[in-house]
Amino acid sequence: MSKFSTIEVEFKDRDCIVETLEEMGYPVEVSSLAGLTLNGYYEADTLQNIANIVIRKHNLSVSSNDLGFQRTATGYKMLISDYDKDHLMARGGKLFVKSFTERYGLRVAVSAAQRLGFKQVATTDINGRPRIEMRRW
Repeated sequence: MSKFSTIEVEFKDRDCIVETLEEMGYPVEVSSLAGLTLNGYYEADTLQNIANIVIRKHNLSVSSNDLGFQRTATGYKMLISDYDKDHLMARGGKLFVKSFTERYGLRVAVSAAQRLGFKQVATTDINGRPRIEMRRW
């Protein structure tokens, strides 16, 4: 049976989570009510973990488990198997957790700036690190 870990970072914005996953090329299932059951490596390996946002394992890689985000009182926490946390590579070559966390942070920052009246002018990659240029007219 697969063991799932909780990533300690709390993700606050459901829309930013879904948009980030879609931007990374992953189809997601979203449930606002009871949640969806996560599946382990074997199809019959249904786990006790329930998540509100799920990427099914067949959309990740051959040796993956489902990956999910479970709603909490303060936001969402990522549920990922111990194996996938250390081995699952996102499209583009970085470990999935690192890639997702970076992209999610950028999306949240841009979203907050846009609510304050800023517009995104450019995004550039400097030495592997993103740089966002925002302006307010």
